Amino acid sequence: MKLLYRISEWHALAKLRMHTEDSLGLMEESTKEIGDLLRQFRRLTCTQFTTVELPREADARMRRKRDPATDIPCPDHDVAASLNAAPNGVPPTITTSGDQNVPTSSSKSTFEALILG
Repeated sequence: MKLLYRISEWHALAKLRMHTEDSLGLMEESTKEIGDLLRQFRRLTCTQFTTVELPREADARMRRKRDPATDIPCPDHDVAASLNAAPNGVPPTITTSGDQNVPTSSSKSTFEALILG
């Protein structure tokens, strides 16, 4: 709940039309705290759930595999990192057939996470 509150607080500060030195200081502190809370969320909560890619993500991965000329580099699809996030310590079996989805984990290298500290 604290993360949700801090994100809404940051959003309210970001929507201000005119900033003062105080409001900019609050926003900077809020941004740092959100970054800390996001890292804590990833470390404590995300490891408790096994997630797989969406069907549209699997389709896109298969299209990129078939036609490498249209491949756009995407650093947040690190399968090795998602294997390390297995909650029971046993990495799930990955198959490369199109009907199986690859396990994923939340990415800290997305644009939003990078700008939030």
